[in-house]
Amino acid sequence: MRGADPICKEMIDIISGHILALAELTGAKEPRVAPNTDDPSALRWTIRWR
Repeated sequence: MRGADPICKEMIDIISGHILALAELTGAKEPRVAPNTDDPSALRWTIRWR
């Protein structure tokens, strides 16, 4: 959302944990979640699994 305050690191960690938990629930093997905070106005996560 434009004009919104940037998400704090703690919230990014919480969201990353939720994404990881969801990946594990789907049966993904060795999931990895990495937030990309290069552009605070467009946060993205890279999610990889085997």
